[in-house]
This record gives sequence, C-alpha cells and structure tokens, in this order.
Amino acid sequence: MKLTNRLPAFGWLMSLLFLAVCVTFSYLLWRDGVGSVAVYGEDRPETYPPWLMPLVLAAFWLVELGVLGHLTAMPCVRAEVLADRSLHLHLRYLWRSRDLHLSAEELTAAVLVREESGDWPYFYVRLVLADGSEVNLAEGSEQARCAAICAEFNAAIGQDSAAMPKC
Repeated sequence: MKLTNRLPAFGWLMSLLFLAVCVTFSYLLWRDGVGSVAVYGEDRPETYPPWLMPLVLAAFWLVELGVLGHLTAMPCVRAEVLADRSLHLHLRYLWRSRDLHLSAEELTAAVLVREESGDWPYFYVRLVLADGSEVNLAEGSEQARCAAICAEFNAAIGQDSAAMPKC
C-alpha cells in the first residue's frame, strides 16, 4: 500500500508567492521613497505620513514570516507499507527531507482526526510515531474517503480490528 499527501506543498507555494509580493513592494517602497505614496492618486498632491507605509509593510513581513515558518514545518508525506508490514516514510519538507523505516512492532494504528475549520469539518488520517511526532498520511474534507484510507492503512499494517481506534 502506498499513500501520498502533497497538500502541504500548496501552502508552501502560496506562502512563497506572498513572500515574492512582500519583496516586490519592499523594493518599490525603497526605490520610490516613503514620502511619495499618494493618497488620492496623481490628481491631488497629498501623501501618506512617511512612517505609515513602512509600518504596513513591516506588518505584512511579520505575518508572512510567521505563516511561512508554520507551513515549512509541515511535510509532504510518502508512505509505503512493505510486505513484512513495516512502513517506509519519506517526509519532504520545503528545505529538507527525512526518511524513516518503522518495523511492524513500532507502528500504532492511524486515527481519523476531525477538526472544525469555519463552517465545515476537515479530516486527517494521522499516525503518531514512537517519538511523539505526528504524520498526516491523508487529509481532506470528505470523511468517508479519509475513513476508508484510515481503515485500509490499519489493515495493511496488521493492526487487530478489535484494538483499532474507530476511523
């Protein structure tokens, strides 16, 4: 059985695009100066106070760096259950990657985690590793799909169905 979760890459891409926007506006502010940002366009000569635009841009930078730091901590996951019921995990972060091989004895059953996100729920098929870290094997807004993946994964690693958490 093979599973992939590439959804974190979408967050990386969106964050890097926003970072490019921050860099572009920083360059424009540096190039044109802080006193040349017109309030009403070229028709009226009033400008914003010279401290306002750098302050707004600094706020965007702080938010972007915080979001980028959070998103780069989430890996894209490739999981493969081998014939001996062991698991090979390849965790691909934005800046690095990590390979893990877990024997069948080290594995615990995956669980289906429901999180409320605004008006609708969001589901994760989550595997807790021996060191306490968590890996999202699959995720999405469809509970039936995530529950099926969770049950299939648990069966593939040989977890006793009576001992399995309810997916």
